[in-house]
Amino acid sequence: MLKGESAAQFWPGPGAVSRVGYHRPAEEIWYALTGRGETWRRTGGHEEITPLASVFCLAVPRGASFGFRAVAGAEPTAFALATRPMAPAFP
Repeated sequence: MLKGESAAQFWPGPGAVSRVGYHRPAEEIWYALTGRGETWRRTGGHEEITPLASVFCLAVPRGASFGFRAVAGAEPTAFALATRPMAPAFP
């Protein structure tokens, strides 16, 4: 990990849907480890949904709104992500 960056892993349950996130000063790289899902991103007037599957990488640029949905299936869904600059601690 480089100075000023943070990393996390998360395992949403089958069919889980995140709340919409927004990082004004940060950008993220998402890496799908297992399972399948979708991410939603909106930057300015551009909005897109991108399917995620194992070994897939996706960027969330600064100022973008974003979210994800895990697809129910036999293989659990897991993501790793890196945030720059470092994300605030979660409660």
